[in-house]
Amino acid sequence: MEYAVIMFIYFVVRGLNSVFIKKCEPKETGLKECLSFTTMFCVFQLITLFFMPPYGIKPMPLGFLIWPLCYSLFFILAYIFLFKAFADGSASISNAVFSFYIIIPIMVGPFLWKEKLTLLQAVGLLLFVVSILIFNKTTRKAGEKKEKLSGRWLISILLATVFSGIGVIFTRECMRGYPGYDKEYLLMYNVFVALAGLPVLLKNREYIKQYGKDRRGLSNTLGASITQNLNNIIFILYLNQIDSARFLPLIGVLNIVSVIVMGAVMLKEKIPRNAYIAVAVSIVSLYILNL
Repeated sequence: MEYAVIMFIYFVVRGLNSVFIKKCEPKETGLKECLSFTTMFCVFQLITLFFMPPYGIKPMPLGFLIWPLCYSLFFILAYIFLFKAFADGSASISNAVFSFYIIIPIMVGPFLWKEKLTLLQAVGLLLFVVSILIFNKTTRKAGEKKEKLSGRWLISILLATVFSGIGVIFTRECMRGYPGYDKEYLLMYNVFVALAGLPVLLKNREYIKQYGKDRRGLSNTLGASITQNLNNIIFILYLNQIDSARFLPLIGVLNIVSVIVMGAVMLKEKIPRNAYIAVAVSIVSLYILNL
């Protein structure tokens, strides 16, 4: 029962997170703008993490720091391409495809963690690919006309998805070697991202001034950081406790459905019929993966 309640909380918070990120995403999607926002986003996460339980920070071994450092690099890449995908497609569809990052750790599970990948689960992975292709055939309204999602959108969202999936691999490897260092891991990857983006942010001082004057942008970034932290805490809590072939598909379903629902409810985005078909196919594939 407790697990079900926590997963419901994850579902709600994940959907809210996608809305906050969409509302506070940079208007320009160049490398400088994306990196500047990602740095600010991680600074907000870093600050809000200190006010979330568990309180206190354990001494961190030097070997531990390698893992959040590696994750931070792929986090930066994932969010740069995610914002580029947002610029070319709807938040609901982009976030839904982005949720497929779970494919990456599931595929490497048999090699890294000696997990079994059955023929039925391979069929589930194939259905994932089919659902992505269906998403790419969807249309979205652009003013009065319908505009097809571009190849640039597909490349951006797939790169964001792959980089995020690789980040999960680093996270699980860290939790296997350093159990109980959940909060320290989250703190340190945000520190590394902030340090990596700080030179760009300092050169982009006009961005900081404009951002500081935008109260709505600040509140949305705050909301995005809090919901991101909550999702991360729940995710890491169970990542190493439950077999990835069971846990990650469930997370995938929650991610896909939550961003579709919240995008439609809070952002008033009209979801094309093909997107519903793609969601249905992805849910079936995740169910098969969980068998």
